[in-house]
Amino acid sequence: MLFTFENLYRQYLACRRNKRNTLNALRFEARQEENLLDLQEALANRTYVPSRSVCFFVKKPKLREIFAADFRDRKAQAPVSSDAQKDTTADVLARQIEFLQRQLEVAEAREKAAQEREWRLLDIVEQQGRLLAGQTQERGPNGGLFGWLKR
Repeated sequence: MLFTFENLYRQYLACRRNKRNTLNALRFEARQEENLLDLQEALANRTYVPSRSVCFFVKKPKLREIFAADFRDRKAQAPVSSDAQKDTTADVLARQIEFLQRQLEVAEAREKAAQEREWRLLDIVEQQGRLLAGQTQERGPNGGLFGWLKR
């Protein structure tokens, strides 16, 4: 089950690490067991309703407005997002493997095409060499090498 007490408690401990001295965290911690049980029940019964967000400003690195979920809501969102993240990670890895396989196929096809072009160029150079070797005796009226070509 996704919303077990143990899972919610683990998420509570993770969330409180950086937010321990905030007012919302202190309120939640004063009755943590009761709050976690209420939250688990609401999630299991599908009656959970998120609280209002907290809004504040920060100045660094530049002035901006932050909307953050209430401390209680972070416990509800974390198990869902971590479970979804596991699924997403597997999907992302599968897509990356497919992408790399396609890149390899494209690279191999390009290399094969380049080799074929190289062979064709060598054939053309060889043919031109034969033509020139056979035509060196023939010179045009002005003594030019390619005088035999008709314009």
